[in-house]
Amino acid sequence: MSKLDEYTMPEGQWRRLSRRWSLQDQGPSTICYASLCRYALACPSKTAHPKRMPQHKCPRYWPEVQRPAAGLSIYVRGLLKRYRGQEVASAAGDSARARE
Repeated sequence: MSKLDEYTMPEGQWRRLSRRWSLQDQGPSTICYASLCRYALACPSKTAHPKRMPQHKCPRYWPEVQRPAAGLSIYVRGLLKRYRGQEVASAAGDSARARE
């Protein structure tokens, strides 16, 4: 048997840890799209990129009383900001045409 350094672990220990952290062992999973989720601002496990995660860690699947306050998703906020900007620009253009 070879001597293990501080970065190496026995194969049995590695297999136990890999089973412990495997998504298959954590039950049903979902794909988290934080930019589209209305719970993203208060979500404890959101990320910048879509990722697969266990359902029990996603606020969408929590009981109603345990969910954080829902708000608008980051995507919808961007759409509203863009729409309001276009609305203001088009309203300014309409009023300028009405003066002519």
